[in-house]
Amino acid sequence: MDIAKIADNAALVVIDVQKGFEDLGFWGPRNNPGADDNIASLIDVWQASGRPVVFVRHDSVVAESPLRPGHGGNGFKEYVEARRGKGVRGRSCW
Repeated sequence: MDIAKIADNAALVVIDVQKGFEDLGFWGPRNNPGADDNIASLIDVWQASGRPVVFVRHDSVVAESPLRPGHGGNGFKEYVEARRGKGVRGRSCW
């Protein structure tokens, strides 16, 4: 990736990279098994450039959802947690 072509103040927004999306019984099989490696690489390049990274977590209001607050699936995947620092935004669609 040639990050030099991207504005110095451009932010990377990492959305919904949560443990709950690994619940195949709820979501079914993944359609992009390389996504996690790609996301981790992108975060690393972006952070190394000094540009801002914003992490957004889906806080589901659906009782059965593995993404609901208080459930283990609501947390970020380990590789995101290790990279995220302190800034997190929660959101729900309902």
